[in-house]
Amino acid sequence: MKPILSRLLAGLGLAALLAACATPPAIVPLPDEKLFADDSFGPPSQSISADAVMALNASMRHYLDEQIAPRLRRQIARDALLEALYTRSELQLRYDSDVTRTASEAFDARAGNCLSLVLMTAAFAEQMGLPYHFRSVQVDETWGREGNLVMFMGHVNIALGRRSNSLQPSHLLQDDLVVDFLPTADLRRQVARPIDKTRVLALYMNNRAAEALAQGKLDDAYWWARAAITQDRELAIAYNTLGVVYLRHGQAALADTALRQALSLEPDSRHALGNLVQVLDLQGRGAESLALSERLRHLQVSTAYGQYELGTAALRRGQYAESQQHFDRAVRMDPERHEFHFSLAQALVSQGLYEAGARELAAARELTSNQQLRQTYAGKLQRLREQLTH
Repeated sequence: MKPILSRLLAGLGLAALLAACATPPAIVPLPDEKLFADDSFGPPSQSISADAVMALNASMRHYLDEQIAPRLRRQIARDALLEALYTRSELQLRYDSDVTRTASEAFDARAGNCLSLVLMTAAFAEQMGLPYHFRSVQVDETWGREGNLVMFMGHVNIALGRRSNSLQPSHLLQDDLVVDFLPTADLRRQVARPIDKTRVLALYMNNRAAEALAQGKLDDAYWWARAAITQDRELAIAYNTLGVVYLRHGQAALADTALRQALSLEPDSRHALGNLVQVLDLQGRGAESLALSERLRHLQVSTAYGQYELGTAALRRGQYAESQQHFDRAVRMDPERHEFHFSLAQALVSQGLYEAGARELAAARELTSNQQLRQTYAGKLQRLREQLTH
């Protein structure tokens, strides 16, 4: 897989610098004794170390010596790195969104998600003394479902500069080069801001926590989320992840604390609000839950997944016409999600609209790449068509 490359204009760099200066006042983090509950969880299944995330292993060092270093006689360091990693055929790197890997794991597997491939590129760049900076990219909301866990994904890429000690005149005016690993990225329309290494390492740890949660490994999820927060005390999503860990572990009071800390950092986080509503319901705090639910509803209407959430809630209440309206909007806003089509089919069939329901169910079947789910949808569609023939 080849990355997408783009020159970073000087004006954009200035705009990013100004944006970085206009940061809100820092939120005072909670002390560890109020936030963490180490004694409630077993030890992690593997060592957790920030230093290991971007460390080069022996195979990476060998590749640097044998494949990258010889190019430096005829190329600037940045071009030598990119050609050796991404424009030649021997590595055969592929995009893999299923798991977040360290730099060395991504190199050995020849695969990774955007964060893993960014970490691998940065690890080589750092070893070569090549200037770089990480960029957090504003993208349309992307989410995935693992069982009954919904995970929301952000996006990170990297900008590579020329070596600061290069004296060649042709290098002095070269812009940074943005390297992006998302297959559908459009660099011309990207809105991005620089983030530091501390934040990127925390994002890696939070990803690992979310992946452990999806696998039902609560102990690992706790320690990864804890590490993310310790790494970056202002990463709101990590507090949200810790809150979900506590919620699934049956520790509602601690979940409440973690989720409120997330909201102190990002007051309009739908994800933290939705999780906090669940916590309040479990604690029997109906009035607070109702007030937050109303606030959440106002935030939900603007996104496809928000409409899906509203439709799901209406479906549970038996308000099928209302759920249909929300699912219709979700499908119009994001027609590629099989979950939206399936839920719309449920709302339609519940109102006796079998033919329309069958069309949506067929669309859901075609949109999923999961073979087991395709079979499930196919079975439901067959039963529905049998109903139509009677």
